[in-house]
Amino acid sequence: MPYLIMPLIKNGSAFKYIVEGQNIPEEEAWKMLHDVAAGLAYLHEKTPPLIHQDIKPDNIMIGDEGQYLITDFGISARVRSTIRGAKAQEQSGGTLAYMGPERFSTNPRPIMASDIWSLGAMMYELMTGLPPFGNHGGMLQKNGADIPIIEGEYSQELKDIVTMCLAKETWDRPSASKIEEMTYNHIHGITTPVQTPVETPVQAPIPEPEPVAPAMSKEEPV
Repeated sequence: MPYLIMPLIKNGSAFKYIVEGQNIPEEEAWKMLHDVAAGLAYLHEKTPPLIHQDIKPDNIMIGDEGQYLITDFGISARVRSTIRGAKAQEQSGGTLAYMGPERFSTNPRPIMASDIWSLGAMMYELMTGLPPFGNHGGMLQKNGADIPIIEGEYSQELKDIVTMCLAKETWDRPSASKIEEMTYNHIHGITTPVQTPVETPVQAPIPEPEPVAPAMSKEEPV
């Protein structure tokens, strides 16, 4: 009989923040964003890209050293349908509350940007206590609902990244590798230098010499 041996994760998942009714601290939010984005970047760089399809607090485990680990990804959505018997939301390849607006279109094929929206929805819930669009997910956003404001004493930089992940248009969302880079720089205090354009001093134009009329020679009369 085939079997799979996996590490025991004693600390459980990020869902503990929801169960305990506490919002994730800012420092942990940055770390989770970085770790999950790094994992997604690895999956998305595969050929062909591997789309997780179900990023949510339940699927983000907390390792022994406090690192955040992605579980239940890729083809596992089909595996759990066979093993556990699929619920309606599992048959769709995701959980409604964390599915972006493009997943409710006539062509709901998941793409890399769909994982980014799910990441944003998960972080929004961990920061506020509720998913951005309740249990309806991006369906409400597809129908015109705006992204709710993120309340709480979080830095504007963190709020902006989460809001970008929840952009309605897929091309407006940052890639997983870009989120990994931004969060890494923040955690390690790296500031991106701003390139100040060097202005070349403008020299005053050199006036051209005025034309000099040729000298006329006076001939002596013979």
